[in-house]
Amino acid sequence: MSMGIRVFGKVGCGKCDSCKKNLGRLGLLFESIDITEWLDGSPPGNWQERNLHNVLAAYYHLEDLPLLQINDEEITSYPAGMRRIKMMLKEATQEVVAVA
Repeated sequence: MSMGIRVFGKVGCGKCDSCKKNLGRLGLLFESIDITEWLDGSPPGNWQERNLHNVLAAYYHLEDLPLLQINDEEITSYPAGMRRIKMMLKEATQEVVAVA
């Protein structure tokens, strides 16, 4: 199963590191984005098109990190995102078993 996962976090964030380790344990690839690079006031030019409103809010509240985005959908908290990822993996496994 292929998922496009983005982890929005910052260097030195323990929860961000834990999130990335957990994704790695699940064998999932992800894009890691350090939002502290935006603190100079220059978020990505296409932030509105990329649905980054929650991320821009989080960069004022860095304790809310990490945030996850799955398959270019709504950005969510780490716990909610991991629950969704695990549910998607479980459903994909059940589909493979049903086909076999």
